[in-house]
Amino acid sequence: MFKKNKNKAVFSLPFPASELPPESKVLRTLLVPEWKTTEIHGIFEPRIRECIKGTPQEQYIDYDLSYSPTVDPTTIKLQLCYTAAHPQSVLVIIDFKNAFQNTIAPPGKRIYVTCPPTYLEWLRHEEGLTFDRDKKYLRVMFNSNQGTKDAGTLWYTLLKKILLEYGMIRTTVDHGYFVKAYDDDTMFLLYLATDDCLYTFPTTAHANDFIAFVTQYFDISIQKGSVLEFLGIRIIQTNHCISMDQSAYCMDALEKYFGKDIDKICTVKAPMRYDNKYEQEIFDAPPLTPTELKEFAIKYKGSYRYHTGTIGHLACQTRWDIKFPLQKLTEHNSTPMSAFEGIDQLYRYLAYDPHRLPTYII
Repeated sequence: MFKKNKNKAVFSLPFPASELPPESKVLRTLLVPEWKTTEIHGIFEPRIRECIKGTPQEQYIDYDLSYSPTVDPTTIKLQLCYTAAHPQSVLVIIDFKNAFQNTIAPPGKRIYVTCPPTYLEWLRHEEGLTFDRDKKYLRVMFNSNQGTKDAGTLWYTLLKKILLEYGMIRTTVDHGYFVKAYDDDTMFLLYLATDDCLYTFPTTAHANDFIAFVTQYFDISIQKGSVLEFLGIRIIQTNHCISMDQSAYCMDALEKYFGKDIDKICTVKAPMRYDNKYEQEIFDAPPLTPTELKEFAIKYKGSYRYHTGTIGHLACQTRWDIKFPLQKLTEHNSTPMSAFEGIDQLYRYLAYDPHRLPTYII
């Protein structure tokens, strides 16, 4: 990770905190472990990501700094319908590597950050640099990075400029969806989700032309074939249809909540309780204190918003049977005491039927 940031020239060399310009703001950096998918299905690679803790925002103030369009979930079905209607078309997933590090922050907007654990030791070993152990060191960040509020906006602005240069048009209804029409009435469609993109090319030649163009600017990884994994959705292409399902994503969410022994839990056949008593309990529940919120997060293995977000990805894409219960539960984000029981029931309902039949696009 440190070597990658050095090669990308993300940060300056550390300098003593005493040399920090007056009234400058310093943000803290975090090392976040994660598991990344590889080109081999079911095989994951452990990685460490350095993130900047700089996301606090004020309502109505920081929106323009943080807004980064992501395509609407229904648009992916539209794109798959078009792909299914044109059997000669090619469906490809392209991931832009180190997307945020590709954007350059203007000199007047560069920020100062702390040094993460072991960073100075790494520089001593790799570069032969020496540092005073009694001093605190900082760095200037030249690029965007995960955790800064404007990282998504800067990345989207850069990618949009390159796509427009290639001749694509951003749709007016959905700013995460780009289209390029050719003279033979075929189209090149791009579904954008931050640095993950789903493409439909008219032919393999069109795909190769775009890949050659975009690799002038970015390092990319490409996913092709009859089975694709995109944002927790499995897309399977055959000669007769295209199907999409989220069985693997659902099982992963259930294992995080229940553990490995999912077959031993008590499941339910309804996604929520519909009795008046439960409705009254949720309505009358008082807001939780910060201490109580932490206790509930430990008990239910995650915050309330974490669980509604995890289940919401299923509800928006393939599990429409849980849309209404989830909508009712998200109305109680500020008073989730009794609503946590509803989250638990939703997980038990999903465990009863985790492998719902996929959606078919003929």
